[in-house]
Amino acid sequence: MTAKMAIRTVVSVFTILFALLVPGAAFAGGDQEEAVEAAAITGAFDWRRFEGETISLLGVAGPYNQEITEAVGPFEALTGIAVTLDFLPESDYFNKVQLVAAAGQGEYDLYMVGFPNMIDWVPAGWLEPLDDYLANESITNPDIDMADFYPAILDNVTWDGRNGHAFGPREGASQWAMPLGVMVNMLMYRADVFEELGLEVPVTVRDAIEVSRVIQANTDLYGIATRGVKEIQQIFGGVWSTLQSYGATDFDENLEPQFASPDMYRALEAWAELIEVGGNINNWAGMTWYDVQTDVQFGNSAMMLDASSIGGWINLGEDSPAKGVLAFAPPLVEDDTDEMSSFMWAWNIALSSAGRNKGPAWYFAQFVTGKEMQREGTVMSWPTRSSVFEDPDFRAANAANRGFFEAWEATIPYAGFVLTPAIGFNDYGYELAGEIQNVVLGQKTAEQAMADLVEYYEDNFR
Repeated sequence: MTAKMAIRTVVSVFTILFALLVPGAAFAGGDQEEAVEAAAITGAFDWRRFEGETISLLGVAGPYNQEITEAVGPFEALTGIAVTLDFLPESDYFNKVQLVAAAGQGEYDLYMVGFPNMIDWVPAGWLEPLDDYLANESITNPDIDMADFYPAILDNVTWDGRNGHAFGPREGASQWAMPLGVMVNMLMYRADVFEELGLEVPVTVRDAIEVSRVIQANTDLYGIATRGVKEIQQIFGGVWSTLQSYGATDFDENLEPQFASPDMYRALEAWAELIEVGGNINNWAGMTWYDVQTDVQFGNSAMMLDASSIGGWINLGEDSPAKGVLAFAPPLVEDDTDEMSSFMWAWNIALSSAGRNKGPAWYFAQFVTGKEMQREGTVMSWPTRSSVFEDPDFRAANAANRGFFEAWEATIPYAGFVLTPAIGFNDYGYELAGEIQNVVLGQKTAEQAMADLVEYYEDNFR
């Protein structure tokens, strides 16, 4: 194939602004025409089976939609299937999915799905199970190689839909999506600052507190940036991974709340000390993931505890004090323990149960998450396939991300959703974020905050 077809897409202003923020997002030398040719070498598989059909995808504006956008031209050339894309800012996206899916509209054939979305969307019947598609050789590329996906990621798109049951394979479970791009929580730090001050990379929360003291005494930076906003996204930052390393958890196997426990109290007190000593306490309660990124990017903080992808965006993005000097390490743990935990988030591609064109939609889900597109596409999202992580070109493209691959290998065995999929998660999770705020800001003791959270859960979800 000698020409790329034009990409027909509806893209929000947010997407355009993000593209300006993080230029140079594709592999050096990564030619989409080569991806088309590589994908076409599939023996007798008929990529033209749905030629002339049209499919539509609703997704979230940001770097992960770049990966999808890059796939459209090669996919249309390979299959003859037309693709339209509609990307919205995150809050608008979730509201729109709820509106169109609850109404049973077939306006969209595909959705972008994060693990927490499955807790609501699977029981509501909004997603199409993929087991029958994967088993159907006439519509599934023989080169799909499901074993190439990291098992921890596949586990988190597999669920039986039952309240309190963990994600993962078990009797009655189905796979609900194809993994697109992943992030895990890590510690990221300014290597230049650490080298100048002769600092060792923190391993424990206590280490991070003491390192923060040195940084703040000798530079105009504060120690560490973390999310603090009273939204569910705070829990997806570094806090829950850290609390779990202390033995804290949300529920037991009988779905009895475990928030009010000595382990949780000790963990929350340590977290509060970390933010009070090392964080920008005056702004912390309003910080989203984007604020964490900008604080590090523009030279306000020497460390951050958040999604690993943020570090990649900084190192590979626009010029800034942190570009190219941000290094990676495993997440922080409790003192004198090796109980690491890391919250994992992946954007995945799911079929809408109400979609009108499920066959061609399944073709696109396979293609955009396939080896070729993950290898040849953007480096602004970490791939979900192990073969791409090992690819020399991918590693060369990420040379600026110091220590990332070592930190990834150390972290991925302990990474996952690490929360219980339970009814009301997005509601009581919001309350959990608020109670963590209360502890950090000194408005409640850890015991009182967690007692109030348990009471809220019992009143609303028992």
